[in-house]
Amino acid sequence: MHEITPAQYPPAPVRRLQELRHSRSMGSLTESSDLSLRPSTVFEDAFESPNQSRHSSMVFNAMALASLLNQANPRISPCTPESVGRYTPKVSDVVPDEPTQYTIRPFTSIDSVPPPLGWKTCLHPEGAQYFFHKEKRVFTDANLFDNRLLKFINDYMGDIDDFCRAHGVQLEPHIDLVLDEFLYSDDSRGCQYYFVNHQKRCVFWLDETTSNMFSVCSEVNGMSSPSHFRHELEAQYWRHCELFPLSLQVTPEIVKELRSIVLHSLGDLITSTTSTVPWKVDDLNHMVKLIDGLSHDLPTCLHSAPLTRAGTLENVENDSGGPSCVVGRLMYSFVRARVYNFYGEPGARLDSTQSVYATVHRRSLLLKLLNPLLFYAPDFHLDRLHAIYTDRLIRPRQWFEFIMELRSQWQEFTLNAVVMLNAGVAFLSIQSVDQGGSSKAARSPAQISSYLSILMSIGAIVIGLLLVKQNRNREYMTADKAADYISKRTHPKLGLETLAILHSLPYAMLVWSMVSFLAAFSFMCFGNANFVTRTLVAVIWGIVAVLILWCIFNECDNDPEVWAWRLLFKMPCAEGHAGSAREEHGDEDAAGTDVQSSALRAISRRQRWLWPFAMFHNWPVETVERISMGV
Repeated sequence: MHEITPAQYPPAPVRRLQELRHSRSMGSLTESSDLSLRPSTVFEDAFESPNQSRHSSMVFNAMALASLLNQANPRISPCTPESVGRYTPKVSDVVPDEPTQYTIRPFTSIDSVPPPLGWKTCLHPEGAQYFFHKEKRVFTDANLFDNRLLKFINDYMGDIDDFCRAHGVQLEPHIDLVLDEFLYSDDSRGCQYYFVNHQKRCVFWLDETTSNMFSVCSEVNGMSSPSHFRHELEAQYWRHCELFPLSLQVTPEIVKELRSIVLHSLGDLITSTTSTVPWKVDDLNHMVKLIDGLSHDLPTCLHSAPLTRAGTLENVENDSGGPSCVVGRLMYSFVRARVYNFYGEPGARLDSTQSVYATVHRRSLLLKLLNPLLFYAPDFHLDRLHAIYTDRLIRPRQWFEFIMELRSQWQEFTLNAVVMLNAGVAFLSIQSVDQGGSSKAARSPAQISSYLSILMSIGAIVIGLLLVKQNRNREYMTADKAADYISKRTHPKLGLETLAILHSLPYAMLVWSMVSFLAAFSFMCFGNANFVTRTLVAVIWGIVAVLILWCIFNECDNDPEVWAWRLLFKMPCAEGHAGSAREEHGDEDAAGTDVQSSALRAISRRQRWLWPFAMFHNWPVETVERISMGV
């Protein structure tokens, strides 16, 4: 980082600024500035850390400036391109909701309203109106057809001009100034500003600023290096180009750079299931086609000259803002993604499920108790939630896939629950089961189990339908809205566990409905049946139970909680292996086999002691195995 030495400021800069403003007020507001435009160093390559003192953060002709602009005029304050209130409706711009009538005289052609003197009216491709000052290269969103706002912007533009002249600041031709009206809490008005350096691709100010001014700092913790903030300043630059596209000269180099970024993102997404790219493959393919179209039209539609004041003026005159807006928006998205992923930092996020903060999610006691009752469905949903909501960030592609998968599962569970409901009602209609005509208040175990199955089926249907309805069209939410949605449903102590439990209810209630129905069927078979029937049903029932347990344990090798249950079944296996070894090696190895059998029995006893600890302390599988083997 370059060392910046404190500068000797001109005596009484505030008084000097007031004198200049007084002398300027005697002349025309639109008089051209005598500001020299010869090239000079207007932006420092290095950035200081927010933790360091920044009393001199900008260098203008070897003169360091502190926060003097805001001191000279407290009503002038820094802002960022993303804080420009273009998409926030202003009270003065609200269209009256009432019928109107406009008379057009014969032979009348309506021309555009001439802009104020010195200004050029520009139209954003989306339809927004903004203004550009040709002489001083100033952009503003304020409605300058309002005389009050015209005087407001001209006055503050002159104040900043006078401040620069008083301090010898010489701006290069590729620097823009953006001014915007700001309303304070007491309804008083102030002016917000920022400068844009097209050569450095960044924004800067004449005041000391802090990281709190960037909204991304409230979303991403740990931003402390100059290189990290360099990406954020570039993202703000591209946001400016999106808002004021006529300020950007789209060159073949910029288009080539954008195409390279998109192609790499496409390749990374195709070859990696956990790519940090937030877009879908189809979206990136459309981007490639769009960029190829820009490349073909570049010689005729886009200005590709070096960065000069004349280049922007030509863009303004030709009103060629469409391609510039597209390039600015795409580049802003890609550069902002670099900020989220700590691009170029030592702990950069290279995987969408990777936490740069090394966050460890531990299960609470409540979830550990509910997991067996809900057939470990909350664990599955909790892992999915942590995967898409890593470090409080959500990518649109993953969010879309997550919601579509959830809704598909809930619809399947609801359909299966309807089948179970019909089966339960039909089961009660069997004459040997139905005792509705009996005067006894008590019901048989088969009836009670069938009642439970019906209730669980109804619960699964109702909850499944509600969840499907609540999440309809939610896959199209923006990343910010999706993150806000998850954040509002995050418990302060349990985190995402409550949401995971809610998402698992249709599946868990459906399984309980099946278990209850199986119990009712078993009570009927074993209650009033002969020995042969009971034996046959018991054998088949046992085979089915073993197959179900085998299927469960086969897919839970890496689940520490489910794996802990397997510790209870290892002692018979161990003793069986010891007996097989005795038969294989004969009496000559009996002593060694006895020692091995004793060791296996000791391991089995140790495993039984470890089971509650592994169950409730969430030990990894490798840890339990290592301890059980005495390592």
